[in-house]
Amino acid sequence: MQDDAELVDQVLHIEEMKEALQELAGGQAIIGHVDGELPLALEEQFLEHVLAFERAEMVTHREVLARDGVTLPPPDEVTEEELAHTLAGVIHALARRRIFLTNTDHLSDRELYSLLCDDVLDGAGPLLPPESHTNCHIDLVSSGSEDDINLWLTYYADEPERADWARDFPDDRIPPHRDPPYDRDRGLPGPTGPQ
Repeated sequence: MQDDAELVDQVLHIEEMKEALQELAGGQAIIGHVDGELPLALEEQFLEHVLAFERAEMVTHREVLARDGVTLPPPDEVTEEELAHTLAGVIHALARRRIFLTNTDHLSDRELYSLLCDDVLDGAGPLLPPESHTNCHIDLVSSGSEDDINLWLTYYADEPERADWARDFPDDRIPPHRDPPYDRDRGLPGPTGPQ
């Protein structure tokens, strides 16, 4: 049970974090008032995560890998014999930094490695320590482009999602479902630990 002094310290810490967030946002931060709707410990933990995220250095995924000593040979220089090992090394190095890939089964190993090197790894995010338990999910069909929507509808959307899409976008042609040509996603590393 928390004593009054601990409770006061906790409330002050929460208010200090809210002020810091306002300062970071130039006074434009939108911070709701929960007034007893949320346990103070949970509000405090949430604000600590938000503040860490906002204060973190922004770096590309490629730079994170480089800092971890992971080299990325150009796709056209990776032999077929090296490809599976090289790709697995990149995927697991990303996972150690809590960066996880999803919806990759439409791509061959070569296509996935090329896409990572030529595009995906140039995406930026906050550099947070792995113990922060903050996850980054990179969905390879979520850009919102027409191509990605068609890939999602073809390979990944289940029947209720396809029906919802048809209802919400009646002028769109829904491609027939096809099983993805590869079976990689179920073996990819995913988040573990507290979320």
